[in-house]
Amino acid sequence: MALALLLPVTLPGTRFWQDPEVRPKQEISGCATLDGSFKATNCLQLSVRGEVSGGHQFSQVIGGNLMFTLKPAKSGWTTEITSQVVTGTEPSEYSWVVTPPYRSSNPRYLDTTYGVSAEEAVHETPRNFNFVLNEAQYQEASRLVDLAISSHPLSDHRSQEELEKESRDAAAALMKFPVSVGQLLILDSKITSAKDSKDSGSLDRIKFEAILRVPCDFAAAEPTPEFSVDGSSCANSSGRKQNK
Repeated sequence: MALALLLPVTLPGTRFWQDPEVRPKQEISGCATLDGSFKATNCLQLSVRGEVSGGHQFSQVIGGNLMFTLKPAKSGWTTEITSQVVTGTEPSEYSWVVTPPYRSSNPRYLDTTYGVSAEEAVHETPRNFNFVLNEAQYQEASRLVDLAISSHPLSDHRSQEELEKESRDAAAALMKFPVSVGQLLILDSKITSAKDSKDSGSLDRIKFEAILRVPCDFAAAEPTPEFSVDGSSCANSSGRKQNK
């Protein structure tokens, strides 16, 4: 199972594409697990809609002291979930730690890395990712990732069998780790296609919708024209009416 955490998953000119089918002490809540699926059952659904040009960043407050961000990367963007308010050091990024694979191409990378062309990048939609909601959850998931895929120091004199069991157990625990889930859907995009086999092209602009599913007790931000909150699933499951 640890291996599964490591493995991944041109025309000239400018093209415009439209509408593709598109370890904490407290109990950890979530809407899915890493070995589960993107689902709506008993979860609050947040929707972020926006547009961003190459080299620019898009950020939206979603509540719970969290931000959804498309951060500029090599000819594209990386999907991130971070703390809204940060003091001192750089904030932890809450999606990478629960969105495998960890050492190869990843759905969070909407860009031309790992041999992906601009055309291929925009056609990969929806892009599913997972995230945790706070630093305690992040630290526990990070600990499990480290145990599952990292090399052991020479000072660790346990047997190979013991080390492999630790990695397997950590990988199994990680796959069952409760997470919140997200989908990035590319609604429209403008790209510059690759000029030749050595060129990957570039992503010039995207119009997108990000759908985020979080526990029903998540303190969502106030709705705006670009950000909506749907609590119908929570209301149906608990009898409690949520803001929409």
